[in-house]
Amino acid sequence: MQWEAVFWSARGSAVPVECSVRPRMIEGRSIGSVIAFRDISERLLFEEELKWQVNHDHLTKLLNRQYLEQALEQETRRLFRTGETSALLFIDLDRFKTINDSLGHSVGDQLLCEVALRLANVLREEDTVARIGGDEFVVLLSDIGSD
Repeated sequence: MQWEAVFWSARGSAVPVECSVRPRMIEGRSIGSVIAFRDISERLLFEEELKWQVNHDHLTKLLNRQYLEQALEQETRRLFRTGETSALLFIDLDRFKTINDSLGHSVGDQLLCEVALRLANVLREEDTVARIGGDEFVVLLSDIGSD
């Protein structure tokens, strides 16, 4: 038998553990059990990082195209149910190739990160911003009203 649990350290921090119980047999007779606990903190952190990477752009830390496609499907279903209004903005940086070619990719990457930060800072919590590739961003503004 195996399960996950949380132990608490003397300092009060949570330690996720995997617990397992195995019967101890001698000559076909059960004489007890072996109980083992294994710290799984690193494994859980790794799993969380993988989940994050699936939905985020590694450079800008924004959501990615895959996440956006799912969000658009959900938003479309929500709009059909509620009749509310939302907006989809497609943002493409003009002459971005010129910046990369003349100033280098590191400057281009820096610009993409700055644009991402500015977009994320001006949006409401319920809005979605994603980098869908290269110099292309999409903003989904939910429930904007008819005004």
